[in-house]
Amino acid sequence: MRLLIAFLILISAASGECRDKIILTGTAVFGTCPMIMMAEDKLFEANGFDAEFIPWNTPDQYRALISSGKQVYALISTLEYVRLNKSVRDMSSMFTVEGSQLWFMGRKEKMSLDDLREETVALPFRGDMPEIMLGMLLAKRGISTEDVKIVSAGGAVNSAQLVMTGKAGSVMLPEPVAGTVKDISSSRKGLVPLYYSLSVEDEWNRQYNGNPPLVLNVISGFSTGKETDEIFMKYYGSYFEQCKKSDEAAVNAFIRYFPSLDKKSTGRLLSSNTDRLKTLEDGSSNLNNFISLMGKHAVKAY
Repeated sequence: MRLLIAFLILISAASGECRDKIILTGTAVFGTCPMIMMAEDKLFEANGFDAEFIPWNTPDQYRALISSGKQVYALISTLEYVRLNKSVRDMSSMFTVEGSQLWFMGRKEKMSLDDLREETVALPFRGDMPEIMLGMLLAKRGISTEDVKIVSAGGAVNSAQLVMTGKAGSVMLPEPVAGTVKDISSSRKGLVPLYYSLSVEDEWNRQYNGNPPLVLNVISGFSTGKETDEIFMKYYGSYFEQCKKSDEAAVNAFIRYFPSLDKKSTGRLLSSNTDRLKTLEDGSSNLNNFISLMGKHAVKAY
């Protein structure tokens, strides 16, 4: 496929300059990998558009991009999808991602939700998807969020440091950030070693029997046109499957945009991934059922 794309780029270059600027943006989770590789392979350039991938590390960063008026394709949380659906007119959502490599990273090798009672839990950010998930799991277990102290240091690594320095009992993190901070905690003196203490998806399946499945991310376009939407819809799925092969090019590209991640954890994110991609049409029932549960159990967060 890459040879074909390169040939198309040559044809496009001969016919004139690229017509418009496309921005692809996502954070350090699996659903971002296809957009990185689309940018690396110059997929849009082959069709006459200039494009670049811009990573985001805080919600404010991608909010600034999607409100810029530029053509943006973004990986957003389901919580953000709910918020933006109410206020943004030029959003066209295309895919849902079912499944998650979100973990409770703690000081014990294994833990249960009951262990969180009277415990301090660190989150990358307050009022975002991990807090929604925490509230939904606790509610199903019959544990009040009032029984858990929730803190954040503003970012995944900063919040993980609260656990590594003994100021919190666990932190919720997605892979590959989870594996990166685990390696840091076990290799540096004076830090509390972290473990993969509890899988959020495993706990969700125990509590909810996997019905609906976890739907934590939505892929959406903002201020985009019909032609670029067709290109994105046509190729994102194939790149999604390609990323699961965890070849060296994909791993290296991922950590080039997210240099704080280590290669081993990033390779594990790609090679062991079980996330399922669905078009919005095919995934709308699960998405809507998941959103209904969000409203039932986590109203305060949104």
